[in-house]
Amino acid sequence: MSEGNSGMLFGYMTPWVLLWINDIIQFLYVAPLLNDLAIHVRFKFESAVGKLCEALIPVRANYCMGRKGRSIAICTLASMKLLDDICRSPDMMDRILIVGRLLSENRGIDAIIRFTLLHDELHHIILCGKESIGHKPGQALLSLHLHGVNHTKSGEQRIVGAKGHTPILNTSTDDINSFRTQIIRIHNLIGVDNPSRVREIIESIGSANTSNKRAHL
Repeated sequence: MSEGNSGMLFGYMTPWVLLWINDIIQFLYVAPLLNDLAIHVRFKFESAVGKLCEALIPVRANYCMGRKGRSIAICTLASMKLLDDICRSPDMMDRILIVGRLLSENRGIDAIIRFTLLHDELHHIILCGKESIGHKPGQALLSLHLHGVNHTKSGEQRIVGAKGHTPILNTSTDDINSFRTQIIRIHNLIGVDNPSRVREIIESIGSANTSNKRAHL
């Protein structure tokens, strides 16, 4: 098309068509910049929200180490408040080795077995608090202590009588047997969220230990 014909073409365009073309050109130029700006603003916003959440909802530890005790561990299952209450109780913390939560019927129990075998003076576990829905790790731990595991055809170690979704352990059979021998008793307070009731069990274990020591004198 010649320059004359091109000039005639634009000459016949109405003002609103020219404005429309101009808007398209500006949009094609500005859109990438706006997209980059939007991504930057969203990133800053999400970072700010994340920091705000960290400040308002801090991630809390799932366990507290005791001070003087060696023979008692407390497992509050899914109850975070009960864990906090016990961690803030000096008299209970002075008598126990550890208090922590248990949320799964497999890896969580594997971790308890490892911890127990590293502390040969640990002989009592107090199970308390609310169970994790569907997993029932407290019930699985009780079943493990009472009945042990079965070996499936695929080689898995399934806790006998456990009612959770996947009560399968990776711990060796020898370590499982050692755990069951070392732990004298698992005190079943599943469903109990009262720290005073837990304290009573701690005191009863302490009294029994004292009586046993006197009997051997």
